[in-house]
Amino acid sequence: MQLLDVTCYGCLLLYSTVEFAAQDQDVNQRAERFFTMVRSGFHAALSAAKQKGTVPPDFDVPAMAETLFGAAIGLNIVIRSAAANSAGLNMALSIGKMVRGWAKP
Repeated sequence: MQLLDVTCYGCLLLYSTVEFAAQDQDVNQRAERFFTMVRSGFHAALSAAKQKGTVPPDFDVPAMAETLFGAAIGLNIVIRSAAANSAGLNMALSIGKMVRGWAKP
């Protein structure tokens, strides 16, 4: 299975951030907006899970949101480097297992 053309936009941002962020303030600002949006999504979902009681009361939402953010970026890089979604299958399955492990017993 090959990646859809539309999915390459996040990839362009990642590559631009790595290549140009140190020298280009515009790249920094755009990357930070995108990363904030992604982090916020993870934070909101995990906060909702904590409010519903599906994760333990001492669940560290900011830390786990950052873990998911890093996992998402890493998974994106693994898939892009192979140019096939299937390249990230084992990583995606592991991330899913990790997240399911956060559920309150």
